[in-house]
Amino acid sequence: MKFDDIEPELIELCYTASPLEMTKVLVNGELRGLETLSLRGIEKRNELPAEVVNVLLIYFYKTFAGKVYNRMYLTKLYNLWLTNNIYTFKDAKRMTELDIKQVLDNV
Repeated sequence: MKFDDIEPELIELCYTASPLEMTKVLVNGELRGLETLSLRGIEKRNELPAEVVNVLLIYFYKTFAGKVYNRMYLTKLYNLWLTNNIYTFKDAKRMTELDIKQVLDNV
């Protein structure tokens, strides 16, 4: 995924929206139980800044929105970013350059 190709409105939302609001935008308001469970797991932890979590959500849902996926994928990505000390928007943006499917295969 090329983050530079992301709509400017989504980039602005990274700084202003809650992760729940961002997820609703990314899934076109069609929040399924799967999204709720995945999101609840990372929101409770509250270890990464909201703008970083929102970049992670863009990264994730640009690939998986509307598809069936393992609900642990989002948690695995969150843990990877936390382990790699991804605490800034710039660092989060850099992480989106990695192929998400390869990342998940190696986590």
